[in-house]
Amino acid sequence: MFFLNLNSFFSSIDISSRPKRRNAVNIIISTLQHIRNEEEAYRDRIPFNLSDSQAFANADDSIDFISDAILYLSDAY
Repeated sequence: MFFLNLNSFFSSIDISSRPKRRNAVNIIISTLQHIRNEEEAYRDRIPFNLSDSQAFANADDSIDFISDAILYLSDAY
């Protein structure tokens, strides 16, 4: 539900100036942080005895990739 209107958001976003582009990047970073928090919550609900499972590894990798994306976007501006 959080991501239902992303297409309309990105098609209507105004990036005609540097401050507006920075604002757009901040919105994307905020969205990625929300996704990362959800992924962390999912990973944390996986029982300890399944910490070697593929689901845990995938969640952990996703968190790392999203964190990297946030870092790269933050460094972009």
